[in-house]
Amino acid sequence: MGIEPVFTDVRGSLRFSEFTRAKYNLAEGDWFGDLARSGPDGKDLDETFGALGKYRTAATDWHVWNAQWRGRESAAAKAAREDIRSRYGVYSGDASGLRNKIEEKIQRIAEMGFQGGACAPLGESLAMLASNGVYLRDVHLMNIGWHVLTSTNDWTRLVVFDPGHTPAGPAADIEETLISNGREAL
Repeated sequence: MGIEPVFTDVRGSLRFSEFTRAKYNLAEGDWFGDLARSGPDGKDLDETFGALGKYRTAATDWHVWNAQWRGRESAAAKAAREDIRSRYGVYSGDASGLRNKIEEKIQRIAEMGFQGGACAPLGESLAMLASNGVYLRDVHLMNIGWHVLTSTNDWTRLVVFDPGHTPAGPAADIEETLISNGREAL
């Protein structure tokens, strides 16, 4: 499977890759607003960028809170704890309740934040991983790419090519779980 990045870094500035510009018929200077106006597929991709940001924040919160919950938190994680509590509206000592709220938010984002033919498989994979207790904390704009067509039966879709695989709990075999759920790759 070939991967083309969605974005490139041009002198420290995030820009659409040539592949993305060609796919959406965007000019060199086009950016997010122009993508959203390029039709339903562009709007779906634009909304997916927002969902990726929310997913990453929630997954990072889960990992920070999970480290605290297991008694392995760093000094930086301790400082972030109150921010996490306020983000989820949990101020009491209910650690497992907060953890459940974070997990529910991740599941909701994965199930509802990725629409359209190119984006839905990514959301389905993230939702399936979440249902198995796997929350990828390094899913961001520079780590997503396009699955490039390899046959006439294939289609272009969004994938994560550097997910920051950091499982905790019962979900150590991500690839096996993906295959058993009918998914070729994340």
